[in-house]
Amino acid sequence: MLTDRDNEIMLLIATFGGKTFNQVLEKTVFNGLSNAFKQAGNRVRKIRDKYDFLTIVPTGIMSPKNAIVLTSKGKEYCFHKFGLEVGEPYMNIITLQHTIFEQISFYWFSKLGNELKRTTVKEWKNAGFKHTPDFYCEDFKGRGKTYFEVETSKKQEKRYLEVFMNTLKDDIKNIVYVFENEK
Repeated sequence: MLTDRDNEIMLLIATFGGKTFNQVLEKTVFNGLSNAFKQAGNRVRKIRDKYDFLTIVPTGIMSPKNAIVLTSKGKEYCFHKFGLEVGEPYMNIITLQHTIFEQISFYWFSKLGNELKRTTVKEWKNAGFKHTPDFYCEDFKGRGKTYFEVETSKKQEKRYLEVFMNTLKDDIKNIVYVFENEK
């Protein structure tokens, strides 16, 4: 039987299309624990070996070296446990660092008590929205619908203005920008 922490890992992976990374687990589910990176790896191996819910897939780059991916049994478990249908994970080497930072940000903002939702460009554009945020909340802390943007690199001023204008067209009054660092 999976522990609460194991279920938290499974939910995080299912929420993000069936994949995560040890660096994410270290800074979320295992945050504050000594040897968090090692403990996360040990727990993932336990879930993999005991339940066959996870597998380790090489990314082909130095860091992160591996991705933690749901197996078909893991996807089935997440569907029955959380009601989440998980497709095939998509990995883009160019955006891996953004994905890691987005997962960490999503995890911690979700701990504030509001339900956050992921977005996809295709679904969002088909629904008629002008801008696709990384994730959003219908009513974040009583302030109405809020878009969340995760930034790992500085954009040109023109790009920020474009985001703000499109967000206004979507009738969104709140954007939370999360930066990896102040530069």
